[in-house]
Amino acid sequence: MVLLLRKINTTNLTILLLFQVYLLFSCSDSLSTQFEVRFAPEQVHTSAAYGKFRIEGEADLSITNIECDGYQSVEWHESSIDEKGIMHMKKASYPHPVSAGKDYTFVRGGDHLMLIGRNRNIKEGERLLLTFYFSDNSKKLISAKVAK
Repeated sequence: MVLLLRKINTTNLTILLLFQVYLLFSCSDSLSTQFEVRFAPEQVHTSAAYGKFRIEGEADLSITNIECDGYQSVEWHESSIDEKGIMHMKKASYPHPVSAGKDYTFVRGGDHLMLIGRNRNIKEGERLLLTFYFSDNSKKLISAKVAK
């Protein structure tokens, strides 16, 4: 029984590692003002979204939630490199403070959105709706293209 569990854990870790390598090498270094969701094979239920948006208005707000059509949840991940040159990624908690008039950029190797729990078939080239919910009960809708 213990050997079986050890094999299952090793298999799961291998799948997670391969998916991270897939995301790393499938992402473009270029950033446009449009959002993109990285296309992932049907058996992979997690993806990443990259792009840029601006907080309009004069009041600072907090993001209370982010949703994406076709996924169960969206996490804002913050990436940083420590003094030893090792990259660390941590999930930002909601509510997440954002400043008025500031551009927020999500890129490979930096802050990015992780889309978790794909719940339908998603095709390359289609557009998914990202919805950012704010503390003042407003929301921002962004159309993101699914691309390799």
